[in-house]
Amino acid sequence: MVFLASSIISIIFFLFIVYYLVPVWMKHIRLRRDYRNITYLPISRIPFVGNIHQFDKRSHVFSSLLVRMAKLCQQQQEQGCFCLWHSLWPMIFACTGKNLATFINNSKQLVKSFDYTFLEPWLKTGLLTSNNAKWRTRRRLITPAFHDTQLLHNFMLIFNEQSCIFARRLGECIRIGEKGKAFDMFPYISSCTLDIIAETAMGEHVDAQSSEGKN
Repeated sequence: MVFLASSIISIIFFLFIVYYLVPVWMKHIRLRRDYRNITYLPISRIPFVGNIHQFDKRSHVFSSLLVRMAKLCQQQQEQGCFCLWHSLWPMIFACTGKNLATFINNSKQLVKSFDYTFLEPWLKTGLLTSNNAKWRTRRRLITPAFHDTQLLHNFMLIFNEQSCIFARRLGECIRIGEKGKAFDMFPYISSCTLDIIAETAMGEHVDAQSSEGKN
């Protein structure tokens, strides 16, 4: 009985290695080969680590690392981008306008990153998660909406109304806040954006700004 149980565990472990670890490792090898000409921080020799050992949970320390690498790449005329490895997966940082334009102006690279697959059970493969031909078709359907100037002019009243509420809320924060002390504007901006999008795109008044974050 013990021998049977150990055999089953061994088989499961073997299948896990063959069907999961081997393909993932092979893809990592291909990525390393494809990105070998991109500068990156020294990668740990320990498998599956990448640059994780250099990440810091303190956000300001990690941000300083990225800024330092970006400045270094900008000084090197032949570079302009660098790569950090999050375990087996590379993250490319474009540090110059020329490099960024290469990605933005490329109409062929329409495949979303691996992270989008987690949204597919919820959103299926719509405009946000689809790739290539399917994405082009969906995008072509909504393109006229972004080029109809008269449609945008019709929404100016909503833009102005919600912007006035936004300005009034900021004024209240300045009046009651401590002089010289910073405050987080993100909740105010996001709620204003939500009000504008909900009313213009869906015709619904959600009053996100008036509900003081209770929406």
